[in-house]
Amino acid sequence: MGWGLDRGEFLRLLREDEEFRYAVVGLLGIEDIRRSQARLEEAVAKLDAAVAELTRGVNMLFEEQRRLAEEQKRLAEEQKRLAEEQRRLAEGQRRLERGLRSVARFIDSVSTTLEEEAHYIVAARLRERGLEVVLDRLVRPYVEFDIYGAGDDFVVIGDVKTRLSPRHLRVLERKLGVLLGREPELLRGRVLRVVYALWAHPEAVELARELGVWVVTPSREVSEARL
Repeated sequence: MGWGLDRGEFLRLLREDEEFRYAVVGLLGIEDIRRSQARLEEAVAKLDAAVAELTRGVNMLFEEQRRLAEEQKRLAEEQKRLAEEQRRLAEGQRRLERGLRSVARFIDSVSTTLEEEAHYIVAARLRERGLEVVLDRLVRPYVEFDIYGAGDDFVVIGDVKTRLSPRHLRVLERKLGVLLGREPELLRGRVLRVVYALWAHPEAVELARELGVWVVTPSREVSEARL
């Protein structure tokens, strides 16, 4: 097949002769271009896939950053709440300590006043019986009594309670045993065991009568004095 073709013949052969057409394409390097284009399209497709994967990774990273930011915000709020709770607890503890100090001062003042009242009333009741004695507290490192006084031949000793229970009487007996073992000279002569109480439980009154403990209240004597 010759190549001395005019333009019309050349175009006709391109349209009708496939072998001619491919020969021309080969000569023009179009096949290489096609292959290059195919490779380029394949590379672009891979690049698109890589970009999509990178985009997914970036989105996941942004989502993780958002989640971490929310978690940090939640932790900051929790720390703020805990700090406020600690502040309230500290303030509550300070109020409690102030209240306890006030209660302690009140109890101390009431106890002192009640002891003074006990000393006065018990001494007055003894004076009615013709017994003169000055009453005070007896304090030792190992035992304490709210009421103590010694006459010529007798001793008055006991405690002061707001509400007298049987347990208090048993404690009094144990304390007397300790004092008798350590300083028996303080219990010389006749010993009058006494408890001054604002109120006495009926069981305590019954036990006091059995033990011979004199129980005195502001208004009356609920058990007899045994001297």
